[in-house]
Amino acid sequence: MKTSLTSILSAGFTLLLSISPGFASTIGFDNATNYGGGWTSGTNGGTGFGAWTISSTTTNTSGTATLYASNYIGDSSGVLGSTNVNTAGNTAFALYANPGSGGYGAGDSALSDAYRYFAGGALSPGQTFSLQIGVNYRNGNKGIDIFSSGTNIFNLNIGADTYVVNNTTTNSGHLFSDAFSSDTVFTIQIEQTTLTSGTWVVTRSGGLTGTASGTYTGDADQFHLYCDNTDNSQNNVNNLFANNFTIVPEPSSIALILASIGTGSVYLARRKRH
Repeated sequence: MKTSLTSILSAGFTLLLSISPGFASTIGFDNATNYGGGWTSGTNGGTGFGAWTISSTTTNTSGTATLYASNYIGDSSGVLGSTNVNTAGNTAFALYANPGSGGYGAGDSALSDAYRYFAGGALSPGQTFSLQIGVNYRNGNKGIDIFSSGTNIFNLNIGADTYVVNNTTTNSGHLFSDAFSSDTVFTIQIEQTTLTSGTWVVTRSGGLTGTASGTYTGDADQFHLYCDNTDNSQNNVNNLFANNFTIVPEPSSIALILASIGTGSVYLARRKRH
């Protein structure tokens, strides 16, 4: 028996209405300029994202180190090499984790983390999450993770004098031949192309330029910024700077209807996310 296009679309639309709450990210824009009152755990500037969960820990096992780890809003262009991801007012998000001027003893560590969910749920097909991070020196570890229901599906790590993408389906590995530039800015784009996969693009600007890309498996719904165990502060050159978070475009109703026709069972299995 033939099924008309009208009845297919009607069935898809009915399914969409029954499951639409919580399965698509809302359009999102946020930057450091929105945080005049300070960037702390629980703050939530801009639109389209959940509140920040921010933490910092220091472990002074040796008893001899003076360790520092925290976050702040500040000027990313003031560091050596003029790494710059600022918005109005010369502001960017920043994380640091270092031992001051004394160095680490055995078993010592300093960590700073900032997590955030996408409001409304995971990305829907056609949506792209993007941000910028600015880095200078490459000691310790600093970077960004993207998660799908708690699984890490993309990581860009700057450390051990390298720039490395991890956990992706294709093209994980070292970026841009690990060539160093003190004013490196990475623009990261995570585009959801299906309900269970997407593409990543890292565009480098500053003293050196380049583009790398690949695919990931999952449905992006959360990101994590981190800065761990760097050398001493040296005028902020070991910090991680980040800014300009976006989720675009607004989910298309017709695209979601068409996607629901062929993947209804996947939609029904998805739970509402933070």
